[in-house]
Amino acid sequence: MRRGRLPGWLAAVAITLPLACGDMRQDELDCEEAVSHLQECCPGFTGNNVECTYVSGCAGTTYPEISYDQSRCIRGESCDTLVRSGVCERTRQLSPEPTGRGATTFFPQVCP
Repeated sequence: MRRGRLPGWLAAVAITLPLACGDMRQDELDCEEAVSHLQECCPGFTGNNVECTYVSGCAGTTYPEISYDQSRCIRGESCDTLVRSGVCERTRQLSPEPTGRGATTFFPQVCP
């Protein structure tokens, strides 16, 4: 092997890895923060049923289950309000099967 050159496979990994491990999108972060607030406020809520990942590919696009507007609403409410208004219960009922519209996937609104 010549000195100063990376093997082909290592060069491919060095180029691909930073692309595959890109930054978290803002809508994913907003969703994660809303789930964290719900975990603090809603008795027994684990957040395991909420998907906060953005996925785009040949089969279409799926956005985080809790949108920016929903996240802002959730994070802006007190724990008492989230429980009393039914947000905790509606979020518990989020299904891993979203409703699709064409190639883009949308999720139901949980925060009024």
